[in-house]
Amino acid sequence: MSNSREAVVPQLTAAQVADAFSRAAKTLERRFDERLGVHRASIPRFRVLAEIVRLEPVRVSAVATATGIAQGTASVLVDALARDGLVDRVTDHNDRRAMLITLTDEGRRRSEAWQRDYEAAADELLAALPRQDWPRLVAMLRSLSSTDNG
Repeated sequence: MSNSREAVVPQLTAAQVADAFSRAAKTLERRFDERLGVHRASIPRFRVLAEIVRLEPVRVSAVATATGIAQGTASVLVDALARDGLVDRVTDHNDRRAMLITLTDEGRRRSEAWQRDYEAAADELLAALPRQDWPRLVAMLRSLSSTDNG
């Protein structure tokens, strides 16, 4: 005999969970793109710039590792940021063959504006979830991400 207070948990397939996750991820990405679009920025450009802010001076290879993208992709994004005057390349004094990426003053200003809008979009999107559930959600998402390491 079951307790009348027990919630009925629907039996979901892994495919149904994956589909729900995919829809939520697309919604998040679309909203972030909308917010960052007013700055003529994409999520990949924002993430690369944010890692440069965090790690500067930094090599492109380290940016690629930090963002989880291929080094060639990181290089293309850094090139675009350089064309826009947001980053500079300087010679690494420890290895003259290597280049380090640093922010320009405009890059720092733009990064701060992008970060504010990104955080505002995240606040809006995640307001639907109780804050006390966020740590569990992050733990689950990290578990999913760690399955991609091998």
